Amino acid sequence: MEAKKPIPDQSKTSRHSRAKEEYGVHGTQTINGVSAQFTVPASFIGKELKISEGNQYQPLGRCRKEYGFTMSEVGNAIAKIQEFSGGTIKHLNHEPK
Repeated sequence: MEAKKPIPDQSKTSRHSRAKEEYGVHGTQTINGVSAQFTVPASFIGKELKISEGNQYQPLGRCRKEYGFTMSEVGNAIAKIQEFSGGTIKHLNHEPK
């Protein structure tokens, strides 16, 4: 009989992995990539995370180390702008043409 794997305690799940699961955002993406994915202004994400405009093309993982934000803060920025827009911003599963 194979032993069952325990169900992970969600309270112990890292904020990074929760942000990745909830928003599909990961460290290899850039601010511009997240902006396109969620149709959220890149400038807003940059301001929320306090990232200088010149770094919007850098991977979030690299910016995270330099600026000290968490991936869940990226998700929070997305949620915040979605709230301001009345929930009209949608997650895109493909790159815009």
